[in-house]
Amino acid sequence: MRLKNLNLAYIILLYTFSCTDEPTLREYEVLVENQSSNEITIEGYDSNNTKIYQSIVQPKNRNEGCFASLESFDGLATCNTDSLVFKFSNGKGYICALRENGLEFCFSVKSPFESEDFNSLGHNTFEFIITQEDFENAFELPE
Repeated sequence: MRLKNLNLAYIILLYTFSCTDEPTLREYEVLVENQSSNEITIEGYDSNNTKIYQSIVQPKNRNEGCFASLESFDGLATCNTDSLVFKFSNGKGYICALRENGLEFCFSVKSPFESEDFNSLGHNTFEFIITQEDFENAFELPE
């Protein structure tokens, strides 16, 4: 009887510790709104430096955005990017990356990888806003 109780306890412990909770995935839509007076091209790159995303956003307009199923919203990293290039029609812009030294040419007061720098539009839709001030403060980008 004791062996039977020990086996039952072992089975219960094994079952308890072998089960994992599946993450709760949510659908997110990520948009970029261009409030500046100049066209902007947005390019997203993965960790292998492969371009996986490109969008052109006209002045006073918003791009179609990307969609992703994730546990939580992580800014534009939600779009499977780890670096982004925002380039205005005059060649100036911003380069932002999750990589080491990836903030040298990034926005100084906001980040496309920080969820708190996005506006929530409801229904798991978020937007990152590029302003006229962002255009005026843009960097000369390296070639």
